[in-house]
Amino acid sequence: MCSEDGASNVAESAVMRNLIIVDPSLKDHRGHHFELSQLIATEAARLGMSVHLLANVDFLDVSFGPNVTIHKLFDFTMYDRYVGGADRSEESAGEASEVFADMLDDALSQCGATVEDIILCHTTDAAMFRNMLAYHQKFGAEALPLHLATPYDERVMPGKMADFPLGQTIAELKRIASGKVFFWAETTPLANHLSALWNARVEPLILPIKSATAPLKNPSSPTIELSYLGAAREEKGFTLLPDLIAGVLDEPACEPIRFFVQCSPQIIGYLPPIKAALARLEPLEGDRVALQREPMASDVYARVLEQSDGLLLLYDAANYRVRGSGIAWDGVTSGKVLVTRSDTFPASLLVHGGGVVADDIDGWIKGVVDLCRNWETQQAAVKAQAEFFAKWASAERYLERIATRPNREVNALCAPFALIRSTRPALLRQLGEAV
Repeated sequence: MCSEDGASNVAESAVMRNLIIVDPSLKDHRGHHFELSQLIATEAARLGMSVHLLANVDFLDVSFGPNVTIHKLFDFTMYDRYVGGADRSEESAGEASEVFADMLDDALSQCGATVEDIILCHTTDAAMFRNMLAYHQKFGAEALPLHLATPYDERVMPGKMADFPLGQTIAELKRIASGKVFFWAETTPLANHLSALWNARVEPLILPIKSATAPLKNPSSPTIELSYLGAAREEKGFTLLPDLIAGVLDEPACEPIRFFVQCSPQIIGYLPPIKAALARLEPLEGDRVALQREPMASDVYARVLEQSDGLLLLYDAANYRVRGSGIAWDGVTSGKVLVTRSDTFPASLLVHGGGVVADDIDGWIKGVVDLCRNWETQQAAVKAQAEFFAKWASAERYLERIATRPNREVNALCAPFALIRSTRPALLRQLGEAV
């Protein structure tokens, strides 16, 4: 188990072990797949592990550094069915899983994998659960242990098929691969939810942070930059941005506020509601509103995050009540104010009140007005939040939880979260004055 200061014993047993990351959707430098694969792989290599990354055949020629071997192997991603209308018949899905099982077995043999090694799928959807079941069904006792982590609530999980109920897939994995398949979820709320839903042991595997807490902006800075980062997605509140931004720009107290909005398309392109929202944002573009229409490489994303004071995370509660968000995690662990919705994962991170939680445009606008009027109080709150979570969120701790899982009979202590219904910066100031 990890010690309280975040130190771990993973390095002691890492040398001469393999870490094999299975990620067929790792195709380019965009988004969660690239960021997480790179972070885990480079940290494992630093600890002395031999790392093999099983990626898509079209993955870019990118080096993750010494001791990391990239195998361009898979000719599919979890997004293919949305882009190309992939055949979703029972027969084709079964055949695809059979092909995957053979490909995975061949790749693991080439990597020299053994039962002592760690085989991780960090972004598992319903199709990948089926694929991993096919692997264990086909190879039985010779199949190697697997760690299957998911960021998805079953209700919104990609890759589901009526012919292959996910609950049945999980039950069959538990039956035929007991002690050889370990289930993980990216957040504590999601792990608790899936454990109850699947009647299975699902442990939290908290996303690692990329770096130490970023320095807070000088309080005398004349501007406060709020950013929307990531592809333009309806469930992440992109369609709410035109009204929010226009309302804030009309508030005299919000003169310091500047907006940076990444409006690049998601992998499946712009959906009609996103096109409509973008058309309403474009007239606002100017000195106080910057629109980023192209996807951002990881170094550009990191630079924009560092320059931001807060993040706009107006996530839909139905989709993000228990589901995690890497962008929200990046924000809270780097000392950013989060502007978000109640009863969502981003809101659960505001354990020191460093942000705005509301449920409608008027509430968010009032919260941003409060931000401007109580900025120093907010800076203290977000600093406390960043320090609180930093000790839970190292890549080394992430790897140690995986490495020690087979030998643990109970869940290891993981980062706590809070149920936040509402918070506004003015309330923090009033509490401080009362104390």
